[in-house]
Amino acid sequence: MPLTSLAVKLRTITQQPYRTDMMATTPRTASLLTLALLGAWASQPARADTPPASEDWNVKAQTTYIWQKKPAFNARYSGDNSLVAESEKSYSFSATLFAGLRLGENTEAYYNPELVQGQPMSHLTGLGGLTNGELQKTSGAHPKLYRARLFLRHNWALGDEREQVESDANQLGGSRPKDRVVLTAGNLAVSDIFDANSYAHDARSQFMNWALLTHGAYDFAADTRGYSIGAALEYIRGDWALRAGRFELPKVPNGQSLDTRLFSHHGDQIELERSYALGGQSGKVRALWFRNTAVMGRFDDALDQAGATPAIADTALVR
Repeated sequence: MPLTSLAVKLRTITQQPYRTDMMATTPRTASLLTLALLGAWASQPARADTPPASEDWNVKAQTTYIWQKKPAFNARYSGDNSLVAESEKSYSFSATLFAGLRLGENTEAYYNPELVQGQPMSHLTGLGGLTNGELQKTSGAHPKLYRARLFLRHNWALGDEREQVESDANQLGGSRPKDRVVLTAGNLAVSDIFDANSYAHDARSQFMNWALLTHGAYDFAADTRGYSIGAALEYIRGDWALRAGRFELPKVPNGQSLDTRLFSHHGDQIELERSYALGGQSGKVRALWFRNTAVMGRFDDALDQAGATPAIADTALVR
């Protein structure tokens, strides 16, 4: 029988007063409105001892609206990349459709169209960690529709034991091999697979700050909106997981157009993961290595050139 569910969630976050070297502000309130529309095809309720049937397909959706405002503040100096001293308002709206299709017992395909709209503060400059991670996707006050993800996932079983998987966005409900090798290839976000932190990973439902989408030092391959094209292979057995992947980098840093020369310009990462239980609490320890290979400018060269000109240091000029 068809099953359709609707979940509406309203969350208001009030942040305490804060200070930085550049400004002092009064308390700031950021309001996050998340509307999740979930639709799935479900079979008749099964008995408690009967595993649920596998989904052949599912469709889910999520929309997120974030509004922020900052008051005016005094600034002794303002440059091209400074936070604007005047009062500003900012918002972002994003809507994503998550469609999944089972192609075989262990093969799945996923497609995610996405619609975004927004207005950033200070043209996304002036802060080391921008206060709204969703603004990386927006391109102005007019709605923009694009393909966010289109990828395949295949599992190879390393044994007969299987585990249950709940229906979710980009995850068909049913079962999968407990010990397995997983190939994921296509258009997706590197962070869909690597550094999958349960608490600081998604600006839509967790910390909104741009710096907390992953740990701050992880400069993974992505276009302006946070997506790339490539492949990742995972070896999962027991409490251990080993992952490796290669993805396309943008042609210019933080650019939208990706460099398709995957063998010469790419972002590589390897991650080792160990699950554990301590004091009745479960957790995971991860070690991540990454390396980006591209035509880049050196910061010391840019600083030397800026000092000799003089001008604002720009790595694009020494690339």
